[in-house]
Amino acid sequence: MKAHRELAFVATFVAAAVGILLFTMLYIAGVFRGNGHLYLAYFKNAGGLQEGGQVRYAGGPPVGRVTKVEPDPENPTQMKIEFRVEPQIPVKKDSLVKIASVSELSDNYIAILPGSPSAPRATDGDILAVGKFNTFDDMQTRLSAAIPNAQTTMNQLTAEANKLQKTIGHLNDKLGPQNRQKISRTIANSNNMLASTRRTVSTTLNRVDASTAKLDRSLDDFKKTLKKTDDAVSHLDMTIVKKDPTILASLQKLHQELESASAIIDRFDRKLSSTDVDGLVENIRQISENLRGLTETIKMQPNILLRSPEPKPRKVGQASPK
Repeated sequence: MKAHRELAFVATFVAAAVGILLFTMLYIAGVFRGNGHLYLAYFKNAGGLQEGGQVRYAGGPPVGRVTKVEPDPENPTQMKIEFRVEPQIPVKKDSLVKIASVSELSDNYIAILPGSPSAPRATDGDILAVGKFNTFDDMQTRLSAAIPNAQTTMNQLTAEANKLQKTIGHLNDKLGPQNRQKISRTIANSNNMLASTRRTVSTTLNRVDASTAKLDRSLDDFKKTLKKTDDAVSHLDMTIVKKDPTILASLQKLHQELESASAIIDRFDRKLSSTDVDGLVENIRQISENLRGLTETIKMQPNILLRSPEPKPRKVGQASPK
């Protein structure tokens, strides 16, 4: 009898332990949370999720379980995932879900991101929007696609480095000791030529400045002479205007010539900076000689200003003037 009691006691203890273990496993599996709110989400890649997978809110402890993972009947290119979450979890209408993992070696789970405080609570059966995330398969696909481009870029860089190395070698050959001496001599000769040319140009510019200053003074004197001649002719015009009209015409013609000469001098003065100085000096010299000849003629024969260039018509029987 005593042996039977001990056996019954042991059997009872083992049954209790197994019951507690099963309850714990079922609780962890979320069997007792089946009355939570049901939500749906559609993913392009399920990321290895299975029924019974964990659901976490804001990276916290598990608050729910995945109840179904299947292809979307209406769109076979995406996966339909259903999961339940405890009623007290504040899932909002604008909350986002994504597939995440605690570490690289752990299983993936459904991560619920908090929504805005003013958004209403999500109701049972709502579809939550999917946020941006990258699974290991996505990263592997992108890495595989980037490897050929990276290899091509490396090949191009290697080719450019080889070209650059060859160019540096050619440049070293061209810049040998002999060529360096030639380049140094060429630079020295160029510096000497520039120095001598600079002195010559400076001397020439000084001479041109001096000639221009003298020419300006000559032009001023010539303008004063023209003004005096014009005044003298005007005064003479007023004196003899009543005596002989032909003399007045001659004086007016002389006045026009003087005005024309003054205009030419003004134009010459304006174009002095853009005209050949030697040519201008030669023209001024010729004009000065012409005016000097006119002045000498007036000094030697002042009566030409008072005589008519043509004799007056003579009447029949009238004696010729002596």
